[in-house]
Amino acid sequence: MAETAPRIRRIIDRQLCSADYSDYVAERIETGSYARPSSDARNRYDRCYAAAENGSDGSTYRESIDDIRDYFRAYLAGKARRRPFGAGYARIETAIDDHCDGLIQWFTRRGDIDAVIG
Repeated sequence: MAETAPRIRRIIDRQLCSADYSDYVAERIETGSYARPSSDARNRYDRCYAAAENGSDGSTYRESIDDIRDYFRAYLAGKARRRPFGAGYARIETAIDDHCDGLIQWFTRRGDIDAVIG
């Protein structure tokens, strides 16, 4: 069990650096262009579009953490459909939720959970 946590962290790190994750986030942001004006998705799209002109991100920390959590839920669901892995996926999902919850707590304590990433 002691070596499980480092293995899961490697899985998380590898996926967050993948083109698949980058494409997932880009698609989530892009779909905001079709959203109702003044909606959260449209506001994010507008912020990210404006920030990109300066080479910045434009998402908030909360949005980025939600992207991580949602990406892994979709990623693991797809993996489970193709190749059942039993409790292994549940351990990974729990580790990701714990990681994301910790990030939210940390940014909330700092007072910038809804700050825009520069």
